[in-house]
Amino acid sequence: MALCLNISYSDQNEDFSSCLPFDCWGSVERQMKFSDSDGPWYLVSLNKPVIYEGTSYSRLLLMSRWANSPIGGNQPTSAFILLVPPGAEPASSDSFKQFHHVAWGMVSARSA
Repeated sequence: MALCLNISYSDQNEDFSSCLPFDCWGSVERQMKFSDSDGPWYLVSLNKPVIYEGTSYSRLLLMSRWANSPIGGNQPTSAFILLVPPGAEPASSDSFKQFHHVAWGMVSARSA
C-alpha cells in the first residue's frame, strides 16, 4: 500500500498559500535522490491538482527540512515543496534545482 500524506502550506510564499487546497493529500509514487542532494525526496501524486500562476500541477516533490524527522514518520514535519511541471519525469540524474521551490509546508502521514 502506498504512503499517503497530508500536505499543508507553512511559509515562504503567501501567494502559494491560497493555491494549496485545505484537504490536499497525495500518494507517494517513489522515494528518490538527486545528483546534487542527499534527500530523500518524495515524488507525490496529488488527489487534486494545485493551480499556481496559471499552471496545473498534479505532482510535487517533498523533502523534510528537519534532521531526524522523516516524511511519513510518527510526527508531522516541515518540508520543502517543489512543483513538478506537467509531463516532467524527475530522475536521479537531475538537479533538484530545476524544479520550482514554491514554499515550505507541513507534511504528515494520512490516517486510513
